[in-house]
Amino acid sequence: MAYELTKKINDSSIIYNYKNLSDSEKNIGFKFLKKTNQLFFIGTEFELIKENHYSDKTLSEQGFDLYVLAEPIDDGNGPMFFNPEYGILNLDNGWGMDLIFLKNGQKTELAKELNITLKEKTFYNNVYN
Repeated sequence: MAYELTKKINDSSIIYNYKNLSDSEKNIGFKFLKKTNQLFFIGTEFELIKENHYSDKTLSEQGFDLYVLAEPIDDGNGPMFFNPEYGILNLDNGWGMDLIFLKNGQKTELAKELNITLKEKTFYNNVYN
C-alpha cells in the first residue's frame, strides 16, 4: 500500500497524516507532543520506553525511538519505531494490519529485517513490561 505523508508542525506538537493513495478509508493519523515525547494514534497514548533504539541511515540520520501502548490492552497496537523527523516507521494494530512506512524505492529486504526486529521488541515488551 502506498501512503503519502504530510506533517503539520506547531510549537507544541507535530501532526502526521498518512494518506492512503488507493483507499481514503485507510488514512492514518498520529500526534506527537514535543514537550512530553508522547505519541497518540486514534486517541490511544504510546509512551517512549527506549530512545534511539533502532537506526538505519538509509531511512533517517536520526535514530528511531521505541514506543509501546501506555495502557496495554488485548489485541492492542504493537510496539512502534518513531522519530519526529521521519514519523512512524511501522504500525501493527493488533487486528492484522501491519504496515512499514518506507520511502519510495527502498527494498523489501529492509521491511523483512524490520519485521524480525519488531517481533523481538514485542517479545521483550510482553516479558519485561
